Amino acid sequence: MISKIHIKNFVHFKEFKWEKVGKLNIIIGENDTGKTNLLKLLYSTSRAWSKFTTDLKNNRDKLFSETLSDKIFDTFQPRENGIGDLVSKKCKDKMEVGIVYFLDSEKTQTIEYKFSRETRKI
Repeated sequence: MISKIHIKNFVHFKEFKWEKVGKLNIIIGENDTGKTNLLKLLYSTSRAWSKFTTDLKNNRDKLFSETLSDKIFDTFQPRENGIGDLVSKKCKDKMEVGIVYFLDSEKTQTIEYKFSRETRKI
């Protein structure tokens, strides 16, 4: 379960923080404000982590960055500049993502990554 989200310079979001994600959440907003992009980002990050941990158990040598890159590329299908197209066009800084997952009552897993407008699929 996701417990915290922090995103900077991602498509529509200059900065987005959600400190207390609940068990059930409703995301409401006007059209073209980033709701679907947020859900796609959470999905692609979560699925990439799940696949990466499964691959580790099966002795497959693939870096998390490669698995994440593949999943983001497949989910968003960016056109011209690869996954760098997901970085907000209004700024020159890198896109930053931080997601904290509750694994159980005592453990959490934090996933953080960054990429720039020049980033392509790995």
